[in-house]
Amino acid sequence: MMSEEPKIKELETKDISDVVELVRNSFHENYIIPSIYRGKGIAEFISNELENKFTAYKYFVLKIKDKVAAFAEFKIFKNINMVFLNIIAVSNDYKNKKLGSKIFEYSRAYFQKNGFYSIELDVYSSNSIAINWYKNYGFQSFNLNSFYEIELNVVDISINESDIYIKNFPQYKEMKRVYGFYFLDINIENKNFKLGLIGNDLFIRGDYDKFVYPYLTNIKRNLGINKIYYIGSEYQFSELKLIDKIERMGLNIKL
Repeated sequence: MMSEEPKIKELETKDISDVVELVRNSFHENYIIPSIYRGKGIAEFISNELENKFTAYKYFVLKIKDKVAAFAEFKIFKNINMVFLNIIAVSNDYKNKKLGSKIFEYSRAYFQKNGFYSIELDVYSSNSIAINWYKNYGFQSFNLNSFYEIELNVVDISINESDIYIKNFPQYKEMKRVYGFYFLDINIENKNFKLGLIGNDLFIRGDYDKFVYPYLTNIKRNLGINKIYYIGSEYQFSELKLIDKIERMGLNIKL
């Protein structure tokens, strides 16, 4: 039994470092690959969002004896009265004590009271424990994406680097230096792409365009990229190595 009743409240600056450590330690390494919580400056990013009176993020912490035991992060989409559950995590020291349920139920009641209609989230298909947990609350799956690593097996020597333009390089360089994550606004032969970066890993989201594949080797080499990932529709291209499936789930909370 816990000797003290858990207390749930909004995140304060003094607890940010504990929250970051909790998130990084409580997930399987594959689950955290596309998360900005891998970024070296995630604590500073959250600190800035806590100062932002117009932030789209809402953070809740559950504490026991003034120690962070659980955490939930939501992103607000007011235009559609939806909130997206980015992270819900419980400290390894407090597993199997229903703390995830407590912080989720608190958060759900908060958003219901404030007029939101739904909660959505992404969960790995291999994480059957989490999927069943969400289903017990009434979440239903309504979309499925695939998560791949792109293996660069072929170098096309005919590719001209002058066909690649990065339109936001100064901003990218500075934001990556500060936070460890940002995005690249790239133009390749008059086609525009936005590619996310976390650490030295590159992420392509949406429909995978084979057109961009030959250029990835140049981008990887010149920007010091480690790995390249794709999250989106299922494809059978040989360069795509499946990591997992990602289910989008939703819950109606409209009162």
